Amino acid sequence: MKKRVLSAMPSQTFEEGALDAAQQTGKLSYDGYKKVWSDEFNGDSLNRADWNVETHEKGWVNNELQEYVDSAENIQVKDGKLIINPVKKVTDGDTGSTKEIASYTSGRVSTQNKQTFIYGRFECRAKVPKGQGTLAYPAPFDQPFYIILNLAVGGSWVGNPNDETSFENNPYVIGYVRVYQKDSYDEDVKRPGKISLVMS
Repeated sequence: MKKRVLSAMPSQTFEEGALDAAQQTGKLSYDGYKKVWSDEFNGDSLNRADWNVETHEKGWVNNELQEYVDSAENIQVKDGKLIINPVKKVTDGDTGSTKEIASYTSGRVSTQNKQTFIYGRFECRAKVPKGQGTLAYPAPFDQPFYIILNLAVGGSWVGNPNDETSFENNPYVIGYVRVYQKDSYDEDVKRPGKISLVMS
């Protein structure tokens, strides 16, 4: 029986044994795979036939600080790259207060209901921003799901930005997203059961 494709990293999948070979040689084999979809971001705007721009309020998930907006300031396509730019805006506090208030916007795009996949190899070439409090997500799954690309600011998982976190010329830059699949997969496999952990 064929082995099911196993997810090894968020941006790549490997058949059993292929990960070890890739680590030893530094190269992945594309034998049996063909590219079924990609975005090389060669235009001057996001291809909305393939991508949705999601909007969400601040704190929508994980107590994150950013508001996800549909804005050219936050989401750009130029020079063969998708650029998701975090923007920090500082305003004065209440009357009589010297404290400044910071607000953040960022971008989140997905292929939901437009490009969905189950098995295969998912590749994303990207440069992630530096500094505490920002987290970039490329995210394929092992079910009929879609691809998400977003840049979060702060939150209970990674912590909030500090004084050394730069919001000047520090974007999430994606060079391409590519999906490779084989002609067929054996789906006659037993899914792992749930695991119960007992803490003493």
